[in-house]
Amino acid sequence: MIEIRDRESFPQKTKAIKDAAAELRAARDELGTIVDTARKEAGSFTVDGQPAPVYSPVLDGLKKWLDATSAVVNSVADSADACADTAHDKFVGITETDDEGADKIKKL
Repeated sequence: MIEIRDRESFPQKTKAIKDAAAELRAARDELGTIVDTARKEAGSFTVDGQPAPVYSPVLDGLKKWLDATSAVVNSVADSADACADTAHDKFVGITETDDEGADKIKKL
């Protein structure tokens, strides 16, 4: 027999994993905003609105850094979500407790 300690707090723990994954994705989006803002601001110094060539290496470097970071964040966040989903499903299967389902029924 499998027994889960601290049964009441288990759903909050899996929710915390999901929340952390969402926060990672939000941070990734913020990095994208920084890169976009840098490109826009670099273009504000020229007549045609394009970044001056002197800024190209920095802007290209920021974009490459964002792309690499995004791939890592996506991978980690997706793995964390999958882990939380698996833990939740196993919790429901082991304890036969579906808090989300119970909450939906209460709202009917």
